[in-house]
Amino acid sequence: MQRLTNYWRRYQRVLAYLVFGGLTTLINLALFAGLTKLSVPYLFSNALAWLGSVIFAYFTNRQWVFETSAQSWSARLKESLQFLWYRLLSLGLDELIMLIGISLLAGSPLIVKLIDQILIVMINWFFSKYLIFNNNH
Repeated sequence: MQRLTNYWRRYQRVLAYLVFGGLTTLINLALFAGLTKLSVPYLFSNALAWLGSVIFAYFTNRQWVFETSAQSWSARLKESLQFLWYRLLSLGLDELIMLIGISLLAGSPLIVKLIDQILIVMINWFFSKYLIFNNNH
């Protein structure tokens, strides 16, 4: 039992990020699939799916993954603006991957989206851990 406790303490943030990152990815994929089924163009569907998943990701990352210490209004504003900025950067990459994978390589939208999300989750982990929720507020 002690070994399991030590493992949890050591990897708690990574494991929590995988759980909530997985849920964020599911939200993103579900919104994307639903919107494209409704004949919404795939890049617009991708942007709307991104918006829904980013809202979920901010609150879960802040509260349960990185347990930020930002308490003042100004610290929270700075943190949320950083989160939005870095997620916008990853959205740009996300849209580029979708454009290349679907329009240029004629890939299946949902397959391209799934592959895309693996890369985006890794990039967002780096942004969140080292640039946003680093508890240096």
